[in-house]
Amino acid sequence: MSNNPQDLEPKSGDYVRYINELQAGKIRDLAGVRAGVVTQNASGQVQVKSAREVAMEEQAAADSVVRARIERTNAIMRLIGPSILICGLLCFASGIAYEIEEVIPLGMALMFVGFVATAKLRDRARSR
Repeated sequence: MSNNPQDLEPKSGDYVRYINELQAGKIRDLAGVRAGVVTQNASGQVQVKSAREVAMEEQAAADSVVRARIERTNAIMRLIGPSILICGLLCFASGIAYEIEEVIPLGMALMFVGFVATAKLRDRARSR
């Protein structure tokens, strides 16, 4: 078998014997040839891509998965700062309303952390 991915013909030209040897596991080295099925139309014709095209598609798919994970993480991170800020406001307001002096400093600290986290995340989003 040649190393040219365009030429998938066995050296002897006997396809039946070549496929039988492949199925039996006698041929292990396919000389780096990889082919991927792209489409199959109504008449059963199959379009085959070269190894470079298949590798590029696999890399693009992996990159899209990574981008999707980053977007989900960024969406969660955008919620963290405001959530901490709201918790701080609730602690501060409930401490004042119900005269629980121990909760007021906690609310103030949470508000500060929430403001800082929100500002940092906003700056990070702007820098992209």
